[in-house]
Amino acid sequence: MDMRKGCAFIWDMDGTLVDSYPAIIPLVKRICAEFGAEYMLTGLKNRRGYEQILSELNGKEAIGTVFCDLNSLKEVNDNLGHETGDRLIQKFAGILKESFPQDHVYRISGDEFVVIVRNVDVVQFPAQMQAFADTLKKNDRIASFGFGIGKGNQAFKVVKEAEQMMYRHKDEYYLETGKQRSHVRMAAQERWINEAISTIIR
Repeated sequence: MDMRKGCAFIWDMDGTLVDSYPAIIPLVKRICAEFGAEYMLTGLKNRRGYEQILSELNGKEAIGTVFCDLNSLKEVNDNLGHETGDRLIQKFAGILKESFPQDHVYRISGDEFVVIVRNVDVVQFPAQMQAFADTLKKNDRIASFGFGIGKGNQAFKVVKEAEQMMYRHKDEYYLETGKQRSHVRMAAQERWINEAISTIIR
């Protein structure tokens, strides 16, 4: 990845220009700066930690997953500034730390968080999720979330199920509030950049 004149250039191994993204330089720089062991802003483990825990899971243990996405973060950043957006991120990170053990929580992109609970109590976990939903409602529906339960060797599938549930809940949020989903394109770009950087640094 090369960054010149306000544009990010993506090259293949032969030196051929693959693509460019002129609008996402600040996003790339921010992700690169935060790609250590933890996000400095939240103190949570990041995508590298998340991928590490997924690689350690096995089929003998039951896991619970929670996939969270902050609501309207891009609108907050655009209208109130990134400092306000950072405070929103920190507030939600605090909610997650109060709701789950901190070492179970991962911030995998700018507005996406995943919780992985190992050896989960499959009977109690849905009740815990209801309590978490109540907490989010008390905090102005700060985020949408979904959850899943399964075996450790099916972790990717279980996380995906939680993500799909989250998107259904997010659709309900935007329908009920009348807010626009202008964040979707940027979120997709950020997810792609996270995955690209993760591949490079392995």
